[in-house]
Amino acid sequence: MNKLLFWGLVILISLSACDNASLTPAPTVDPPLESLSYDGPNENAPEFDPGTYEGAVRFPSNIISAFEGQRLEKVQYYMAAKPSSVTIKVYLKSDDNIPDSLVYSAAVTSEVTANSWNEHTLSNPLTLDRNDLWVSVKFSHVDTLRSLGCDEGPAASNGDWVLLGGGWTTLRNAGPNINWNIRAIIGPS
Repeated sequence: MNKLLFWGLVILISLSACDNASLTPAPTVDPPLESLSYDGPNENAPEFDPGTYEGAVRFPSNIISAFEGQRLEKVQYYMAAKPSSVTIKVYLKSDDNIPDSLVYSAAVTSEVTANSWNEHTLSNPLTLDRNDLWVSVKFSHVDTLRSLGCDEGPAASNGDWVLLGGGWTTLRNAGPNINWNIRAIIGPS
């Protein structure tokens, strides 16, 4: 009977821990800053085997053109378990759904807080033009891990890009139907 009680408590604690992720409040931005994203509240994080991955959101030129001349100032992202390395990357343009020009990269591993929203301020804010904007979080694991956060879905058209095996695809094509918890914070010029 004690084993049954023990396992019942383990299951209850596990379920509660999963629910807490969705209760983590999303960061807010004060005007004149604006947040561009496809995600809803953090719900979970997909499990990845050991390796290096890159999760990205893409804002096509028809969305970015409304912000032409303004600046990408910050990137917000949710990190569940802390990976062995984390890099924020920003690309411009795209050709056949592949980011074209890497314009910003910053190693942020030491700044990452697990089970939390994180915010990185670009050392050189990027002035936006009419090109597609890709905002990504590159992460590496030495163990199987749930790191980069996501909402419960369903996936938006450009909210679930992932670099797997050397090629970009949507996460929907690889499994989960979610959006990454990655947000681009735009400020005036």
